[in-house]
Amino acid sequence: MPEEEGRSAEEVKKQIIESAIQTGIQYTIDRHPDFAERERYLDKQVNRSLIYGAAEEIMSSQEFAELGDGKKQAQYLHQGLLKIFEEGKAFQGPLEEIVAKRNDVQGKADDLGSRVYAAVGGKTPSRKEIARGDKRYATVFAAKDILTSMSPEDARRMPKLAEAAYRVANAGTNVLNVETARFYGLLDEKDYKAAIKATGETIDRGRQAIATNIIEYSGVQKAAAAVLAGTGLGVVFASGFGITGNIVGNVSDTSVGLFGGFLLLISMALFLTRNRE
Repeated sequence: MPEEEGRSAEEVKKQIIESAIQTGIQYTIDRHPDFAERERYLDKQVNRSLIYGAAEEIMSSQEFAELGDGKKQAQYLHQGLLKIFEEGKAFQGPLEEIVAKRNDVQGKADDLGSRVYAAVGGKTPSRKEIARGDKRYATVFAAKDILTSMSPEDARRMPKLAEAAYRVANAGTNVLNVETARFYGLLDEKDYKAAIKATGETIDRGRQAIATNIIEYSGVQKAAAAVLAGTGLGVVFASGFGITGNIVGNVSDTSVGLFGGFLLLISMALFLTRNRE
């Protein structure tokens, strides 16, 4: 690795390797959305001994030497190290097993933590691709984006939406906690499955709660409007036909009421006819 102005070859190599590690961490977060906001944890779980060893192998290869140009060599090294993350082999401890398990999606359709990855064909998925692959992850994405976009004042004005989004975001983040607890033996297989199932159900309920509250805060209250309209129409008909609490009415009042009801019926008929046209 050639030297750069003011830096030794060893310093340049370290910068490229650490840059590749950070790119790999971001790749991992993009593919495993419940890892979001855990960059420091992922960084500590990176198997740097393996990464630095792989860097030495790449730099001693004939392909690397034939590139000649320093920038091309740096790019080649960066891409070679990123492949280790793409293969799910860059971590140690619980993440080594968790990522490997998620990558091996065959026969794990009931696993919330891995089901979505079956839909992305082994390439880095976009948020939209992940959302299409699994409604639960789509719900977690939506919840986190809603919370990010809401100011404290928004949360005070829309508390039910904020609470629903908060619960979904927590449930999504908790998937990694559950898997980590199983790795260390805090959860046996029965408890693990129960926790994953409960987490999924929490997200499902949250999805409905988020949608319901967004509709409510949008002012779209079709059912309430229908009830009010029906009640109002009933009052008009009741008044028109003299059906009130005061049962005893004179003939002229009743006649006027009947005439008003008749006009209402004609108006409704004309309105419906025009709408059909």
